[in-house]
Amino acid sequence: MNALDGIRWLAVVPFVLALWSGNRPVHDTGGVHLGLSGSLPYPVTGGWSFLDLPSTGVTETLTTDPVGSTGLLAPLLGVLVTAVLAAGYLGTIHRRLAGEQPQVLTDVRRYTVSVLGFQLFVFISVIVLVLIGALSAPFVLVTFVGLIGGGYFFYPALFVIVAEDRDLLSVLQRSYAITRSGGAAFSYAVRYLIATALVSIPATAVFVNLGYPGTLAGLILLAPVGLVFDITTMAFIEDALDDLGPEVRRT
Repeated sequence: MNALDGIRWLAVVPFVLALWSGNRPVHDTGGVHLGLSGSLPYPVTGGWSFLDLPSTGVTETLTTDPVGSTGLLAPLLGVLVTAVLAAGYLGTIHRRLAGEQPQVLTDVRRYTVSVLGFQLFVFISVIVLVLIGALSAPFVLVTFVGLIGGGYFFYPALFVIVAEDRDLLSVLQRSYAITRSGGAAFSYAVRYLIATALVSIPATAVFVNLGYPGTLAGLILLAPVGLVFDITTMAFIEDALDDLGPEVRRT
């Protein structure tokens, strides 16, 4: 079975969320920019995971925030839109791997609240870590380790929400159970990081050097690549959940 059959249209979700992610400065360096970008496994892998933007040069801002960047409306609306799209997106991928037909609205209703709960958990955790890092210079290392560790130990979480339809605490426990011993979960995270980095080399060279239109084209053309990454991650997480044992898995 080709996992992409019948769900190629899902690539619109990584593209839309990449556009929604806010303003990005696209610099014209006056020369050729070569860069490298990598990422740990992410539930919706957009084009930004594969593009390294130059930090200097003449700036042209890629304005992609449809409701503006001021006030509370934009971030709150962004969180809600991300949760809704991620719920339908991951739910459809899960159903495709199970050989079922898409039921996007059903999945949105079923998983959005749980996805929002996890986003709130991440938001609070990041705020706490940033505040710890602001205490003094030595605590910056604590913040860095906390962010990297959290990104690793809980990267399966949103996939677990969809695969097992559990409450947030149970999802966090299951996610940690998958990653705590390293092994296959650590190996997959490293391979994912390397794969995104390898894609980013030609993607950055081709798209970023074409400025604003090239970067926008990159977000469009890299969205299906992100979909393939996310299907692969969902398949891996489902196998990892099976390996934890059926006696602790919700039916």
